[in-house]
Amino acid sequence: MHSHPDLVAVALRGGKVRFTLANGETQDAELADGEAGFFEATEHMTENAGSSDIHMVLIELK
Repeated sequence: MHSHPDLVAVALRGGKVRFTLANGETQDAELADGEAGFFEATEHMTENAGSSDIHMVLIELK
């Protein structure tokens, strides 16, 4: 597990990703190339749930 402050994430190369939250809940997502989104601060673990590489840029907001 690790944490981030509020952030904007941009998928340079998308794919299937699985997020495991601090409470043990999992969430699967399919990210498209170029997809962007805002995420509130959280503690989580992220893993590639597909067979292709995923490339992300994370912009942490201060």
